[in-house]
Amino acid sequence: MNKIYTNCLRNLAGLLTLMPALTNAQVIIGSGASIAASQDTQIAISAPSDLNNGSAFDFSTTILNVDLVGADQSIAGNFVMAGLSFSASGTKTMTGNITVTKNLTFTQGILKPLSPSNKFLYTGPEGGLGGGNNDSFFDCTDTGSGVPAFYSNGSGSRLFPIGAQYTLPAGPANLYTPATLEEITGETGMSVVPSDLGLDGKDTIEFFSINNQRYWQITDITPVKKSVKLNLNGLEDYLTKEGTITVVQTDAIAGEPTNIGNSASGDTDIKSSSAPTASYLTIGKEKKLKIRIRDLITPSGSPGFNDVLTIDYLDKFSFNHVTLLDRWGVLIKEWNDFTVEKAKSYDFSQLGAGNYIVVVEYGKTGEKKMVEQQMVTVLKTN
Repeated sequence: MNKIYTNCLRNLAGLLTLMPALTNAQVIIGSGASIAASQDTQIAISAPSDLNNGSAFDFSTTILNVDLVGADQSIAGNFVMAGLSFSASGTKTMTGNITVTKNLTFTQGILKPLSPSNKFLYTGPEGGLGGGNNDSFFDCTDTGSGVPAFYSNGSGSRLFPIGAQYTLPAGPANLYTPATLEEITGETGMSVVPSDLGLDGKDTIEFFSINNQRYWQITDITPVKKSVKLNLNGLEDYLTKEGTITVVQTDAIAGEPTNIGNSASGDTDIKSSSAPTASYLTIGKEKKLKIRIRDLITPSGSPGFNDVLTIDYLDKFSFNHVTLLDRWGVLIKEWNDFTVEKAKSYDFSQLGAGNYIVVVEYGKTGEKKMVEQQMVTVLKTN
């Protein structure tokens, strides 16, 4: 009996391996039927038409590989499969949930969920995800009920092969605009939105401009441990604008922008200097901002006005170390991660009237440290 069962499974696996030449081949499973295969059984489906999981398929212990080779196709139902590849142009609409556990390849064809509730999850290794181009990606274009996200669960660097339909001067166009999280530990999703994040003009002190053509969104920032890399496809005109390209984040639409730097950039991608701590990301052009050390302290003057050491724009940088010296270079006080609030905890009235030296070391994560020095006068009014 076991031998007969095994032979049946082998025959079934053979039937489910549909070669391109046999485009009319099909397997018909009666209503209410179920399929169960023994562990490590390999099933390869070359699918020229729709893929419908209407019956009770149990592929939990098998190796199911699906190659979508038709033009416009639909994937309906819930699937867990080892491999999924897109080999033919056209739109592959998706209803239900799909989990891919080993290999995912985008060569030709766009995968378009019909609702944000249709979840696509990749749990395979970093090296198992390949391809991606303007003709083949996970489509994040708004479905009318929201923007779908591509989910990844694993550890280490994770690519999100996402794109959308953009309105360019030449008209609508599909663009592959992926992102990579350099390290995650767990599950998160990403989407790209061809829309204005509402940040341009928000911070004229630090930025010449902030891109208003697209933004990326992270569904859960908690698993993200290191930098993010964003694709520059379609931003060629913006890159010619004044300033140095950088990665910008904010925690809300039209929120306050934060510069998370540029540790590496090329013709196709830019990588932030530090890990994102907010869900919305875009590209900006930063100014070469320098701090300003105010040169007067009047600790016995009007409260709240020059009564402590003040350094403008220092909060725009990732780290700092501030040293206060007397005129002969003797250490008076030093601060790590100086802020005005920390300065208020020091009693500047104990300083004698006269000149002092303030040395500030500061910078952004992954970039060269800068040093500024300023003579500061302490003035006693009584």
